[in-house]
Amino acid sequence: MVEWCQRFNSHFHTTNEEVISMSFLAIIDLLIWSLCIIFGVTQVIVPLWQGKPLLPFFRPKAKLEYKLSEAKEEKEEEILKEKIETLKNKKPKTNKPTSEEE
Repeated sequence: MVEWCQRFNSHFHTTNEEVISMSFLAIIDLLIWSLCIIFGVTQVIVPLWQGKPLLPFFRPKAKLEYKLSEAKEEKEEEILKEKIETLKNKKPKTNKPTSEEE
């Protein structure tokens, strides 16, 4: 019985090298999961939240197209604001009575 207990306990005995290698693997595992979470947040969740294209790191053309569309919208807004200002500053036409109304 004593021999069986000693053999059983020997299976659970770990050396320092095993502990160090397992700690190293745990750190690598943590780093990989951290990178996956950071990638998911910065490349998927934040762009979805802001209404931008997904995976901006891999799509520089899409980023430039987004900036171009923003610039076009700003230009259109300026044009509309100018039209509004010209309409506000325009003097209303005076209605001259016609000969029929007199």
